[in-house]
Amino acid sequence: MKASGFLWVAGWISLCLTLLITVLAFQGLIGFSDEGPDWALLDDSYFHSILIFSLKQALLSAVLSVALAWPIAGRFIIFLIYRLIVAF
Repeated sequence: MKASGFLWVAGWISLCLTLLITVLAFQGLIGFSDEGPDWALLDDSYFHSILIFSLKQALLSAVLSVALAWPIAGRFIIFLIYRLIVAF
């Protein structure tokens, strides 16, 4: 298996595990009450604002992390290639 194929499979496995953990967390929250889920929460504007803020914050955090790590990772790869060439 090529490295890119392995990374593709590893990415899908990570995504599925993350979704599974998220679904289980929401199932735990919904099943906490004996009365069942409170569907009126889906119409609550406060809930919507908290949800939108959380999604924006997560997206911004991910974008900034990648933007800051990209140049460092690129320089590290160049350094490794340079060391391999110089070593031989």
